[in-house]
Parts: sequence; C-alpha cells; structure tokens
Amino acid sequence: MSAKSLVACALLVAATSWAFAPALEAGLVNWDDAPLLLGNPHFRALGADNLAWCFTTNHAGPYQPLTWLSYALDHALWPLGESLDAAHAQGFHRTNVLLHALNACAVFALARRLLAGIGVAFVAALVFALHPLRVESVAWVTERRDVLYTALLLSSVLAWLRWRETCGEAPRPRAPALVAALAACAAPVALLAGTRGPVGEWLRFEFEPWGVLIAALALGACVAASLRAFPGSRGRWLALSVALFVLSLLAKASGMTLAFALVGLDLLAGRRSWIDKLPFLAAGVMAGALAYMGQAAQPQAIASWSEHTLAERALQACHGLVFYARVSLWPSRLVPIHEIPAEITLGLPRFAFAAALVLVAVCAALALRRRFPRTVLAVALYACLVGPMLGFAQCGPQLVADRYSYVPTIPLALLGAAGLFRMLEPRNALFCGSLAGLGLGLLAREQCHVWRDSESLWNWTVSVAPRSAIAQTALAETLKERAFATLDASERRALFERASASYALAMELETVPRTACNAAVVQLELAQLDTAGAAARRERALELARLALDASERARTSSAQPRLVAGLALYHLGRAHEAMRELAAHLELEPSSAVGWSHLGLALSELGRSREAASAWGRAVSLRADDVALRWQWTRALERAGETAAAREQAGEVLRRVQGHPGAIEMLHRLGAR
Repeated sequence: MSAKSLVACALLVAATSWAFAPALEAGLVNWDDAPLLLGNPHFRALGADNLAWCFTTNHAGPYQPLTWLSYALDHALWPLGESLDAAHAQGFHRTNVLLHALNACAVFALARRLLAGIGVAFVAALVFALHPLRVESVAWVTERRDVLYTALLLSSVLAWLRWRETCGEAPRPRAPALVAALAACAAPVALLAGTRGPVGEWLRFEFEPWGVLIAALALGACVAASLRAFPGSRGRWLALSVALFVLSLLAKASGMTLAFALVGLDLLAGRRSWIDKLPFLAAGVMAGALAYMGQAAQPQAIASWSEHTLAERALQACHGLVFYARVSLWPSRLVPIHEIPAEITLGLPRFAFAAALVLVAVCAALALRRRFPRTVLAVALYACLVGPMLGFAQCGPQLVADRYSYVPTIPLALLGAAGLFRMLEPRNALFCGSLAGLGLGLLAREQCHVWRDSESLWNWTVSVAPRSAIAQTALAETLKERAFATLDASERRALFERASASYALAMELETVPRTACNAAVVQLELAQLDTAGAAARRERALELARLALDASERARTSSAQPRLVAGLALYHLGRAHEAMRELAAHLELEPSSAVGWSHLGLALSELGRSREAASAWGRAVSLRADDVALRWQWTRALERAGETAAAREQAGEVLRRVQGHPGAIEMLHRLGAR
C-alpha cells in the first residue's frame, strides 16, 4: 500500500472516530439489547459449553455464532453487568466503532481497485463511513452483526479480486464445472438433512456431526473443482475468499447473495465466469436456509403468505428499493422502526410511486446498459445486495430498516463518487466530496445522541413517527421502568402519567395484550399515588385487563398475565371473591407466579379462609425464599390460621434475617417463644 493510501486510511479512521464518538457514551437500549445480552449467562465466558452454545443458538435473532463470540470476547475484556447503564456498555460500543472504521478502510481498498484514483476512492469511503444511515448499525450494540459481517464480507471480496487478477478465463472442458456444480448442490442438502431446530428455551439448533462434516467436505470439493477450471491460478486467494465469506455468514447471513454480486463485478471487468461463484452460492444457500429456519422458530416472526401476499411483498420490495436510495441522498426521519402498515396496495401513493419508479428504472437500465454499463451495474449490485432484506421472506414488524442499508448502499457510494469526479476537476471534486463527508459526519454525530439511552431513542422516534404503536409502547415501557426506580413521589407520579398517555396512544393504534396489561399496571400504581382518584383508576385498570384478556383470546396467546392483572385490580376494588377466581385461573396457567400466590393469599384472607390463605402464602415464599416481606406476610397468615408452632418458627426465621424486626419480636413474645 502506498504512502498516500496509508494517509487516506488514517484520515478515514480519524473521521469515523470523530463522527461516532458520542456512541461511546451510550448505554444499552430496551430495543433487543436487553433480551439479547442482559440476563444471558451463556456468552459470558469462553469455556467449551459457552462456545458450543454460541455455535448452536438462535436466541433473540438470527443464527450468528461469530457475533456471539465477539460479545464473549468483549465481556472478557470489559464485563457487561446486568443493567442498561452506559458504564457497562462502553467497551461493546468501542468494538462497534472500531469495526466500522475498519470497514471504511475496506471500502477504500475496494474503491481503489474498482475506480481510478486515490481521491475518488477516499470520497466514496468517506461518504459511506460518515453517512448517518450507518448510525443504527454502529451505535446499537445488537447490530454488532452488521459491522462484523461487513468486515469479513469486504475482506472476502478483496481476496476474490486479488484471485481474479491471477487467473484467466475458464477452460472449455466441462468436468471441473460438473464436479463443482454437484458439490455445490450437495453441501446445503447434507447440512440441512442433518439439522433440526432450533428448539428449547434458548432456541438451540441440533446439528448432526455427519451433516456438518459432509457439507464442509462438499464445499471444499466445490472450491477445489473451481480451481481446477483455472490452471495456473493462485488458489490460495480463492480459498481465502470463500473462507472469509463463510465467516461473514456466521456473523450474519445478509451477504448470502454475494455470488450474484461477484458475477456483476466480473461483467464490470469484461469477464464472464460462473464456476468460481459456485462455492459462494452453496454457502449462501446454507446460510439463507439456516436463517429462515431460525426466524421461523421465533414466535409470530415469519409472516404467512395468506396474511402477506406475493403482490404485497412485491410492492414492499419496490418501496424498499426506493427508500434506501432516497435516504442515502436525503437522510431524514431516521428511526429504529418503520412499521409495516396494515394495508399495502397500489392505492396508497407511496407504494404506487415506488412501483412506478422501479419500473421506469428497469426500463432505463435496459435501454442504457450499453451506453452507461458501469452505472447500470452499480444499480444492479445495489438491488442484488439489498434483495434479502426487501420483504419477500418477511420477518418482523418492519417495512424497511435503516440498518439494512449498511452493505447494499456501498455500490451507490462508489457510483456517486465516480460521478462527482467525472463532473469536476479532481481537486475540486475531492474538496466537494470531503465537504459533503464533513456535513454527513455532523449529522451522524447528532444521530448518535439519539441512541444515548432508551428514553432519548423513543422520545425521538415518537416525535418523528407519533403513529407508531411499537414506538409509543416502547416509550411507555421506558417511562414505567424509570418510575419504578424513582423514590420521589411527585416525579414517580409524573413518569407514570406520561407512561399512561403513551400506552393510551399505542392502544388506539393496536390493542396488544401485553400493552394493555402494562397500562393496567400503571393505573394500579397511579391509584396508590392518587388517593382521590384511586377508585376510578382501579376501575380503569380492570377495564384494561379485560381488554387484554379479549385480545389474548383473539390472538390465541396465553391469558395468564391479563388474569393476574385483573385479579389485582379486583382485589384492590374490594371484590375479593372475583379476584380469587381470576388469580386461581392465572395460577393454573403459571403456577410459578409468586405475585399470583401472594395476592391469592390476600384474597382468601379477605374471605376468611385463613388456612387456604396460609397455604397460598407458603407457595409464594417457596418461590421467593429471600423476600423477607413475603415471609412476614406468611407468618401472620399462619398465626391467623391457628398454626401457632409454624408461625413461631417463621417469626424466628424473619428475626434471623432482619435483626430487631419489631413485628417478629412482638409475635414471638405474644406466642410465648423462649
């Protein structure tokens, strides 16, 4: 690498570090970070069992063993802890920013090979690296997979370009091609035939060793046969490229269409060959199949073809193609969730416009393919790379997602930089490109502040998309958790009021059982802080619990939580008999609920059924043995039930755990304990 190239890479690293520095001060957010990393012990060590878990799990997202391994290495260097605080997450953010800076240098190296001149390559890499569309992939710890798989994918492409320089056209004999094709077919068949899952609490794949071995051997045979078609070539570069591609797929499967992108790069160089793409195609098929199996195991993750038709998916794809190009040119309204609407038809202007624009673009590309071949190929590469994220295999509630643009828009960055240098003198183009990069970097810095914590993220999102049920619910959850952690009564009430308003907006858009349940919990908490309006708030809590119960029955999901909340509301309304029925129904569905057993004990006590109440309290204590307040309630219930010996024993246990406990001392004195 020349001195000028080294200087360019150093400038890229410095600019990237400056633009994304605010991300280093961010914490985790309650948008996948919490279920992915907090309360998850499996990635927090580097033992054999932990590594086996990393390479078999599909927990909280796609199959991503290398991403899990990177989390494990991060945790070994700077332990994560069990909270969303920034202090625990800084190391994880540092790794994301470092990987993104490396990706900027890789894009520079790629542009250096495909475009003429260091200046144009520098501008292309700078625009890619500092664009605010990158923020979601860099500032969000969950999206480590984006920056990691991209680093490996770009390295694979660079190795493949190096190999292409050492070989000529494929020879005419068909034997190597036939062997490569058969091996490419055998690899995914063997892997999928020996794979089951994911199953269990942590969604573990069950890989048969023979299936993995045969798939690896078949993929190796495919590489070897591909090399036989190019006598005299330096095979290590192709083998390295395939190995890096497989590693990128183990970080995230989004690069599965690389084989088709490599065909485009060949056409760009005036070369036609397909045999050397077969190993990439085989690996991509395997990764795509595992990704689909994994997502299908997530509850309600994959949309069926009856509820999301082919015509709707085609319109969604057109919208996605236009969306990622538009926000690359004009990055505005960047939010973590763009919800898929209830209706996708040509009658809606945005979908009609997108479909028309895609049709015009296709016709223009066909008409101008000979006059502007590089432009047409760059657009085709963009469409090829973004293809897996366009919604044909719809997974999740998003119509589009900012993070999906990370790799697919690289060809657009190269195309834009090349166009700029064609229109202007090199020095002027470098100045204008650097100025544009600086402006994008300022926008990226501002966008990084959005991801500082959960509250700032969702406040921003609802300001941009107030009709997003997911965003309103997430903001309400954030405010509710903050209220529970606040000791000041006035601040606590204000936070619960704000949470209640967000829950109300969310339920206007969509009634989800969990949302209605949590809204009811907020009303019960407000009832304790608002004595004058307590009865009305408890009635509202009961109404919300009933809504949640109806919604869970329609969705055919568990009604355990709605029945618990309904039981709590009924108890506090003084309707102990009805509360007892709801709590008993809840406990049939969720017998390990300590809250359910304790409130059943309260309801039974109100009804004068002391022995049953004591039994219910005993079950609650068995589930939460360290809760002294719960144990004290059980002790009192035992005394009311006339079980003096047991009450005396538990009072002694309370006193042992809390020295000087006044109630326990008084009870022991009253019961004549020595």
